[in-house]
Order: sequence, then structure tokens, then C-alpha cells
Amino acid sequence: MTVSCMGLLVLIAAVCIAADEPTEGYSAAPGDERGLKTMHIEFKTEGGVAHFPGLTKPTVIESDQLSESDAHELERLVEAAQFFTRSPEAAVTPRGAADYQSYVITIDTGRQRHTVRVSDLSADPDLKALVAFLRSKAREQRSTQRTGPVP
Repeated sequence: MTVSCMGLLVLIAAVCIAADEPTEGYSAAPGDERGLKTMHIEFKTEGGVAHFPGLTKPTVIESDQLSESDAHELERLVEAAQFFTRSPEAAVTPRGAADYQSYVITIDTGRQRHTVRVSDLSADPDLKALVAFLRSKAREQRSTQRTGPVP
């Protein structure tokens, strides 16, 4: 093999390896030290009858910052909702339903990233359960940010 062919093979190998690298900033390991999937979640609420602009800022939830039981529950809910196989528009709020809220959920595992928009009108109970869990965690975060951590 000539030097140029060898260089080409090295370049191809480097590109193939780089394609398997996780998103920058995330561990290449599929889970945390507890054996759970590490997930970076952005959860945003939009619309609704009592729409407040301050609440539309996305809440970031890091699964490795949750308690072990909450991290297990989050993993179970994401799998039950089949989140990574869902259409990006899982349940869109129909025209004239301005009083309902919609949610934009982005989950990044470092190996895959997917965003789904869902509304209060979603009929899927698994997706509703995931939204309820994320709303609860977002509320907890906002409460902690206002009052500070509990000693």
C-alpha cells in the first residue's frame, strides 16, 4: 500500500470513530454510576389560559441529578412513551384550543437526541405520564430557584 492509500484509510477510520462519538459535553458511557441512562432534558411549556412569559423558559432536567428512584421512574416513562420513535408532532393543539398548553420535550442521551411537541389533548396515557412527571420536576426546580435549596 502506498503512503497516500494508508493516509486515506486512517482518515476513513477517524471519520467512522468520530461518527460514533456522543454529543459534546456528554459522557460516552450509556449510563451513570448507578447504571441508569444519562439524559439531558429540556422541557418547555407553551400557551394556556394563564400564559406567563417567565414560565416559557425551558427547564433543564439532568437525570444524573435526580434521586435514584426519580431517575428510574424517568427512564421507565421515557421507554413506556416510546419517546425516541415518536413523531416530532405527537399531539398538536388544534386550532381554537388556545386554552390548552403544549409542551416541547427534547431528550439527549449523548447517543441520540429527539424533540417531541405534545399538547394537553394527547390521548396517549404513557405520554401524559411523562409530561406529568416533567411538569412536576419543572415546578420543583422553579420553587427551589425562588426560595433556594432546603438546608
